[in-house]
Amino acid sequence: MELPEAGELIDQSILKEHRIRSMEIFRYDCNWLKTCVEENVNNCECGLFKISCGPLHGYAEFRLPSKQQTGDLIRFASVFGSLKGRTIDECIRLIQVYEGLWGPARKELVETALSNLINKIKQSGLVKAKIESKWESFILFDYSESYFSF
Repeated sequence: MELPEAGELIDQSILKEHRIRSMEIFRYDCNWLKTCVEENVNNCECGLFKISCGPLHGYAEFRLPSKQQTGDLIRFASVFGSLKGRTIDECIRLIQVYEGLWGPARKELVETALSNLINKIKQSGLVKAKIESKWESFILFDYSESYFSF
């Protein structure tokens, strides 16, 4: 999924007024995952990345081909720390700047989560924003083998 270019046709207030408040990444427990999907999930890492601004969250699932890609979840995800506190517009610009350093897997992961977040922000103007349950993280903890919040 492609993010809008900075300044592209989208309500600019969405990009300039909403700031990233927190991010979380969950690496799924491989043994649990094998019971849920028919695909072969051996020698790969799967999980969920969550990026938040206030009560709204954007999500992106990831599947990487080997444990060497994420190895240390904190090291893998810590590059996204520079997005915290920034507007969505600033985040889009930073992704373009760090694209080469982050690599395609990280770039796609954060772009997908931001696109999901932008869509939820646009929808929240049409309907009352749904504040997602605190239980969501507790459920994810049950099925994760590692977690990082920043």
